[in-house]
Amino acid sequence: MENRFSVRHVLLGLVFACLATTLSAREPKFVSARTILDSSVLRGPGYEIGETVRIQDNRYVFNIRTEYGDVVAVGFPMLELRLREHQAIQNALAMSKEPLVLRGIIDSAKKTPAGAMTLLRDPLGAVARIPRGVKGTIDSVINPLERRAGSSTRRQLAAAIGADPETRNPILDNALNHMTLRKGIGEAATKIGVGMAVPGLGLLSTTEDIRRKVSQLGPKQIAADVQRELLNLGVRPTLAAAFANADTYTSTEKLKYMALLDRIRSVEGLDVLLQGAVNAKSEAQLLSQIQQVDLIAKMSARKPVKKLFAFHIPIAQLREGQYVGIAAVDIVQDTRVLEQCINDFRKKVPDQTAALLVTGNVSHSAREQIQRANIRLFEIAQSPQARRQ
Repeated sequence: MENRFSVRHVLLGLVFACLATTLSAREPKFVSARTILDSSVLRGPGYEIGETVRIQDNRYVFNIRTEYGDVVAVGFPMLELRLREHQAIQNALAMSKEPLVLRGIIDSAKKTPAGAMTLLRDPLGAVARIPRGVKGTIDSVINPLERRAGSSTRRQLAAAIGADPETRNPILDNALNHMTLRKGIGEAATKIGVGMAVPGLGLLSTTEDIRRKVSQLGPKQIAADVQRELLNLGVRPTLAAAFANADTYTSTEKLKYMALLDRIRSVEGLDVLLQGAVNAKSEAQLLSQIQQVDLIAKMSARKPVKKLFAFHIPIAQLREGQYVGIAAVDIVQDTRVLEQCINDFRKKVPDQTAALLVTGNVSHSAREQIQRANIRLFEIAQSPQARRQ
C-alpha cells in the first residue's frame, strides 16, 4: 500500500511541478492595479501604487511611488511588507523629536546611485550589516542576529512605530538608528504605540505576544526558543537549527512562521515545509514560504491534513484520502508548457484524480486545461474582481 502511494506521489509531483514553473517560459504580461487590489490599498499617505502591474514568475510586480523613490514589490506578501514599512516610516516622521533631521536621512535614499528602487528590490544581501553608530554588547558584536536587531532601546522604538527592528529596508533601518542614538521619539508615543493595519492584506499581521517577544527577548533568545519548539514538533535537528538561526528571516518572521506551523503541528512531514523555508534565497521566496504555511493551515482547519510530501510544491494528503498540491502564487496562466505537462501526466496516469489549491487567481484558459485533466481547482482569489464573482 505504501509503495503504491509513493508512485502516486511522484506522478502528482510531476504535474504540480510543471504547473509551478509554467510562467517562467512565458513573456511577461501586464494587468491594471485596480483589477487586483482593493481601492483602499491603491494609495495612502505618502505613497501610490502604479497603475501598470507586471506578471513575472507567477507573481505580480508592483511599483510603489513614494517621496523617497520608487519601490518594487514582487508579489502580494512583499507588497504588504513594503506598505507596512512605509507606514512605519511615516509614523517615525510623525513621532520623532527631530522630524527635519529624520526626513533628511530618509530623503537621502534618493541620492543613491540607483535610488530606493534598487535598494529595496531584494535586500537580502544586506542582512548581516552592522547598524552604524549603534554600540552593542559583546554578544551583539559576535552574533549577527543580535547585531542586526540592535539594542533593547532600538527594539522598543521599532515596536512603537510599528516596525521590525531587524528590517531589511535600509531607509527604515537608518531611521531607527538615528532615533536610537538620539532617543528621538516622544514619550507619549512610546507608551501608546501605533497599530499596523494594511487594508486588504493581512499575511504579516502579528500578535501582541510576538511584538512583546521581539522587543524584550532579542534575536538570540528567540532563535533558541524557535529551535527548541521545532524539535518538539519532530523537525530534524539540523533543519531546526538551520531555520532558527537563519539570518535571512527576521525574528518577527520566524515567530509568525512558528505561529502558523503550530496550527498544523499534528501533521506528518513538517520537514517538507522547513526545508523549503531554509532553501529560500530571496525575500520574495521567503515571504512565499510564510504564505504557503498560512495556506496549508487554513485548508487544514476545514479539511484536516494528514501528511505532507516534498515536491516542487508541497503535496498534502488529507485525512479523507485526497491529495492536494499547494501553490502559493499570485496567478497561474495557460501556456504550451502547462499543456504539455498535463498531457505527460495523463499518459502515465489516465484516471488519477488530484486537486490544486492556489492562493491567487487562475486564468480562464488555464482553469479549463487543469479541469480537462481531471484536476480539481481551488482558488483563494486575491483580486477584488474575483472576490465579487
